[in-house]
Amino acid sequence: MIRTEWYELAVDGGRTLKFPTMGPQPGEPKHTEQSDITAATEVYSTVPQQYGGIIKRGAWCWISTGNVLEITALRTGQTIATYGFVEPRGYENCCIRCVEELFPQNNETVLLAISLECFSAAESGCSLVAIYSIERNQVLSCMELPLHITALAFVSSNCCRRSLLQNFDGCIAVGSEEGVILLLDLNINKLINTCDERLKAPIGQLTDDIVKCRIVDYNLQLAEIHRTFREARQDGVNFGLQVEAINDPCAVQSLLPIDLTLGLAVGTEDGRLILYDLAELQIVHNGGRLPQPQRRLAPIVKMSYIEPVDDPRCCLYVWALHDTNVNLTAVMHTVVYDKRVAEDDGFYYFECFCAAASCLVLPLEDKKCVPIGCQSINKLAFPSPHNISLNGSIFNKTEAEENGYCLCAISWYSPQEEKNKLLIFDLNQWYREEMRNYYEDSTTNPSYLAGYVLSKRECALSLYVDPNTVAYFNTLQRFEEHFYPNSLSFDCTLLHTDSSLGYTWLGAQNIVISMLRASNSSIFLEPEMCFKEILRTRLLPQFCELNVDSTFSRLAIYETILSAALEHNCFSLLRDCAKCWADGSFMGCNFTATTGISLSTLTDWLWKRANIRKCYCGWLASACCQKCSLASIVIVSIKVCATVNVAQLCRKSERQMYIIRMKI
Repeated sequence: MIRTEWYELAVDGGRTLKFPTMGPQPGEPKHTEQSDITAATEVYSTVPQQYGGIIKRGAWCWISTGNVLEITALRTGQTIATYGFVEPRGYENCCIRCVEELFPQNNETVLLAISLECFSAAESGCSLVAIYSIERNQVLSCMELPLHITALAFVSSNCCRRSLLQNFDGCIAVGSEEGVILLLDLNINKLINTCDERLKAPIGQLTDDIVKCRIVDYNLQLAEIHRTFREARQDGVNFGLQVEAINDPCAVQSLLPIDLTLGLAVGTEDGRLILYDLAELQIVHNGGRLPQPQRRLAPIVKMSYIEPVDDPRCCLYVWALHDTNVNLTAVMHTVVYDKRVAEDDGFYYFECFCAAASCLVLPLEDKKCVPIGCQSINKLAFPSPHNISLNGSIFNKTEAEENGYCLCAISWYSPQEEKNKLLIFDLNQWYREEMRNYYEDSTTNPSYLAGYVLSKRECALSLYVDPNTVAYFNTLQRFEEHFYPNSLSFDCTLLHTDSSLGYTWLGAQNIVISMLRASNSSIFLEPEMCFKEILRTRLLPQFCELNVDSTFSRLAIYETILSAALEHNCFSLLRDCAKCWADGSFMGCNFTATTGISLSTLTDWLWKRANIRKCYCGWLASACCQKCSLASIVIVSIKVCATVNVAQLCRKSERQMYIIRMKI
């Protein structure tokens, strides 16, 4: 197992749903036909019998079983649509192989591209690509391809700029076992209009139209490609463009369109990462295979890319997940370009490829496991208006760096341990560690990683981390530990064949604060554990000058816990301490003798903290007046400092009055 801190995540019962059992579909094949499909599926052992994914930014999910697709709402568990690719609809011996969401940013309609593997005794087999509308519960179009499709990916309009693809009305990339990569024109608006007209017809169409696809090679003359494209539109057939062939053809396992480079990343069965420039439809990088003992293949089964928040280079990082059926490894590749080009609409991209190389290797598991997902989560920080100068440059980049994050969430299932696991990689923290290699220091856990074990013993179909819930720990202080990935709070959803489970991680600091809020004065009987957690998560009080590596007296431990409780509004704990310590009867008559705690411990701590804050307020005001030339900065600094400290002093004053009333 990879070296990092692992945390157990419990299921959130309020976000857990049990799916209804899927009933038989109209026109579903009989048992004899189904057995034929099962037999054919055994031939193509890479075709999963049941799998699924999360779509519509975490709102819906899809689950496929054989040739039946079901769409379910994750908030209610209600079945939205069910579609069977069965013989009465024109599909014979088909099995769903890949599903890809189209136009994921479109809120009006949800479309899916579905790859179907066809098993026929008369032919060597082919694949179909069906464009399915969930709201209409209709197949808009179905393309037949003489390939065995292994991967699908939606190519956005931004990725199609500066190329022949900008004439497409929607584009998907198709990868196959033969190593062929196609770019297909969806002609989506025409498909939707045709479907709506068909639904209005008095007699509905029972079967789906399966049409051929006219494919041309990228090497043809540009005029010839445009002519073929126009003819395909006029003839009502689909158009496909075949890109440059891979040297040493190998089955394509994964596809990743990259808007930032107007390119396409391809992961092959033999472990190569291949980068395409879609403007030229040519290969710009053909990476080497991941070294494996006994020449074992290490297919790239999952990919994602992340862009650094603040890097002067024109670069990005591509994560590739290698599965050898014996171990699981994640590799991060640096991809560097020469310049950045900005468009008038605010979109920018990199051009002039320079180099690509692996920069970080993470050995996730040294035994057989099942990869689940590889998700990138980016938030580019937008600085406050007061941090932007007249010429538009940012003169205070600290806020932008700390508020933005750049994460990769890698998930997998360990059959031996019967655990679903999630690993969060923080690119910003990796930068702070000077891009250190994982193997450089084997004695400590890397601060840029955080591991989570999700409490469900069955293998999940998909895992989705909600980007809208990701946030750093919010505090006045800026300790480095507050920006570790284990300090992030987030929600995630784990999809299974019969249910979806919700999980919430509060963050390492918030968990300690929740523990303090739920505790009472008995925590001071054995305060060492709580004190160690405060030090580990750096929840040290303001103006605290304790050295975390030194030895602390018992009184310093008490005062640190009390100060941390006050600054994070743990009023229940403080009230209980005041009440129990005031009458001197807490936990027996020997409590003061064994712990050294009495009512004076609380009052002395309050007085000491008040004096420290008073001194710091006076020192800050004096320093600002002497060293700052701008009067506005002096006034703002004094006001901010006074506001923060007066508010906290007021809370301490309330505690003192409470103690006095208890004593009287």
